[in-house]
Amino acid sequence: MSKLLRTPPAILRVALFACLPSASLLLANSAEAAPDRCPNSFELSGQRLSYCRTHSVLAASEDVEGITRLVIVLHGNSRNADDYYNVVHDLANEEGVLGHTAIMAPQFGTEEDLEEWGVASNFVYWESSEWKMGGPSEDGEHWSSFRWIDEMLTRVSLNYLQLTDIAIVGFSAGGQFVQRYGAISRLEGPADFTKRVTFGVMAPSSFMFPDTVRPRSTSGCSSTSSDEYYNRYKYGRFAITSTLGSDWSDEVNLITDNLLNRDFYYLIGRDDDYIPLNQADADARSIDFSCAANAQGRSRLERMSNYVSRMISWCTAQGGSGCTSISNDFRILDDIDHSYDEVFDSVTGRYVLFDRQGTIPD
Repeated sequence: MSKLLRTPPAILRVALFACLPSASLLLANSAEAAPDRCPNSFELSGQRLSYCRTHSVLAASEDVEGITRLVIVLHGNSRNADDYYNVVHDLANEEGVLGHTAIMAPQFGTEEDLEEWGVASNFVYWESSEWKMGGPSEDGEHWSSFRWIDEMLTRVSLNYLQLTDIAIVGFSAGGQFVQRYGAISRLEGPADFTKRVTFGVMAPSSFMFPDTVRPRSTSGCSSTSSDEYYNRYKYGRFAITSTLGSDWSDEVNLITDNLLNRDFYYLIGRDDDYIPLNQADADARSIDFSCAANAQGRSRLERMSNYVSRMISWCTAQGGSGCTSISNDFRILDDIDHSYDEVFDSVTGRYVLFDRQGTIPD
């Protein structure tokens, strides 16, 4: 037996109205004109985002008594938040933790999705690849997808008075979202409000690396002036504000601290090792085939293994504490391919979702 989760993490403070540009923030909860798959929604400055949930982001404190843990689960490239929510909800029920666990699954859609769902015109949408990297929506106030998670946390913090732990978990494209959100976001607030936050990164197609070192050749994407530059955000730390906006400049300065001190858990199936033959093959399997992604590794499994290895070396060079324990938070799951329900349903997946500490079989 070995520890999956190391000693309790540093307590992170969730911002109340943190990091948002000055604006009138009106938030409400509604099921009106939202997709059938996730019929609830909340509002930010006139825009709406749908989400599946056990409890509302605006639940009155008396309605969430006993809720000590929040799980926010991010869908993959198929943008099927309801499927992810249903799997996590069923697992929580099996684990017997629904009495003290709230589950929320935001639905990030495209313009085509909104047309298919027949929702109201004030629902936000993204270009298909932008939401997973925190990019701005295509309409309205052009809020970053990261801002919507900030707002969920902000609103929950107001009324979930017994909440102590938050797990933000994503698979595939959702794993990309969680890795970058955990690295870039500012989670802090008043001294009297603290929450423990963990980030479950599961089977992403690429990572934001902490430095310019890559395990494979960067030939063809080494020019800093090119949009294909291997260290340009979302693959690295170069030019983050040109993608996310200037209001993220403060967060950029926090990346090193975030990567060194926040609790990230990395899960992937051992059989998630497919190496695409060409661009069409990669597209069919939703695997990033860009030069920048291939510099990280040839398959999802190889990329995650390379990223964790680089994180340990980089952490050591930065003088971080507990760098070798990063490998303890990395699990390759036997007999699992690229399957979110199987990863979630694994012993390790259940620990990351529902229990911050504990031992698991090697």
